[in-house]
Amino acid sequence: MAVRLTSVLLGVVALHCTLPCAAELYRVVDQNGKPVADAAVHFDDRQPATGSDLHTIAQIDKEFVPRFSLIRAGTVVDFPNQDRSRHHVYSFSSAKSFELELYHGETSEPVRFPDAGIVTLGCNVHDWMIGWIYVVSGTPVGLTDERGYIEIPAIDAPESLSIWHPHALAPMTVLMQPDSANRTLSLNMQETVLLPERPATTHTRRRRSVRSE
Repeated sequence: MAVRLTSVLLGVVALHCTLPCAAELYRVVDQNGKPVADAAVHFDDRQPATGSDLHTIAQIDKEFVPRFSLIRAGTVVDFPNQDRSRHHVYSFSSAKSFELELYHGETSEPVRFPDAGIVTLGCNVHDWMIGWIYVVSGTPVGLTDERGYIEIPAIDAPESLSIWHPHALAPMTVLMQPDSANRTLSLNMQETVLLPERPATTHTRRRRSVRSE
């Protein structure tokens, strides 16, 4: 039974790894030992393959899907609106500033992200819609799963590895050693995170007003 569970776990985590090679299972946790999901992991020194990548961040049910993205510099991102409502996607981030004016039922212009950095996404129509793109100049590994696990390619020489999360106090850089016994990486996270709340539906608001009267 233990072998079967391990195989399932490895299969799930492998979906997050963008490097098809021999890999070792690691876990990212916070300062309290709790798993950190959606932490972006990438090699600093490795140079990615040449060419242009394509990535999609859709608007579904008035949310960015996926909410967290890890891409290499030069990637072109498409922002299809799959909702019935209009969206006005924007970013004022120094790594990439852009606006996609109100659109619905049509394809917006794809956006290229040539420079490394952190890009925070928003929507001028729906204030609670927030997403993050981590653009790296090195080689992306992937995002940790909901348990904090990720497969990191095995190395034969020391390599610099960075880990980032929008709620981390700061990015973490680790000098990875071949055949290291340490499989847990600790990332200092904010204790309290304040984000815009999605408003209740009209039906819910009505029920609440009735109860308060």
